[in-house]
Amino acid sequence: MKVSIITACFNSKNGLRKTIQSVSEQTYKNIEHIIIDGGSTDGSLELIKSSKDIIYLSEPDQGLYDGMNKGLRKSNGDVIGFLNADDVFFDKNTIKLIVCEFKNNKSIDGIYGNLLYVNQDDKVTRRWLPGEFKKKSFAMGWHPPHPTVYVKSYLYHNKSYRLDLPVCADFEILLQLFEKDSSHMKYMNRYLVKFMDNGVSSGWSSRISSAYQIYQVLLQGGYKLSFLNFLWRRYKEKVLQVIKK
Repeated sequence: MKVSIITACFNSKNGLRKTIQSVSEQTYKNIEHIIIDGGSTDGSLELIKSSKDIIYLSEPDQGLYDGMNKGLRKSNGDVIGFLNADDVFFDKNTIKLIVCEFKNNKSIDGIYGNLLYVNQDDKVTRRWLPGEFKKKSFAMGWHPPHPTVYVKSYLYHNKSYRLDLPVCADFEILLQLFEKDSSHMKYMNRYLVKFMDNGVSSGWSSRISSAYQIYQVLLQGGYKLSFLNFLWRRYKEKVLQVIKK
C-alpha cells in the first residue's frame, strides 16, 4: 500500500526541513512525499532538491489550497494525506500504524486521529481529540483535524480544494468526505501529528469571519441552522474559558 503525503509550502525553509525529516524517518517506507512549492525565494527549492526521494513542483500558485490541488494531481498513492511545512508526525511509526488500520479493516475508506499543538520548544500548548464522528456533526461545529485525515485515493476523484474559500476549503472538502460521500471513517484514538503553534492568536473578529464562511458552506450543503446558533456551538468552549478567567 503506497501512501502519498502532500506538503504545500512557500518560503518556509526551516519548517520544511523538519517536515522532510519527519517523513524520511518513518519506519514504513512505501511513501511518496510530494512537495508543491509556490515559487519560494528563501532556499526552500534548494533544500527540496538536496533531499532524497522527493517528488516536487516549484512554480507560482494561488496559495495553499492551489498547491494542495496540484499535489493531488501528482499523487499515485493508494492512501493520501497532507502534512504542512513546519508540522511533523507524532513519532516514527505513525504511517505504519495508519497503514495497519487500513489493512486490518478493509471496509474503511479513511482514518483520522488526534493532534497536538506544540511550540518551537516542542512543548504542548493544546490538544485536539475530535472523538468519534457522528452524522450531522459538522453542523454542530465539529470537524476532524485536517492533518490527521488519511483517505483512500478514490475519494479524491473529481474533488479539489475550492480556491474561493481562502480560510475553510479544508472544512468544505472534509464535509464532502465525511458527510456527503457516506464514507466509512475510522477514528484512531492516538496522536498522529504535531502541529506547529506559532503563538499568534486569532482575534474574535477573524474567528467570526472564518465561522461565517464555514456557515455559508453548510448552507450551500443543505444544512438549515441560524448563524448565531452555529457560532455558539463552534466557540462555546472558548467563550466559557474567557468567562472563567
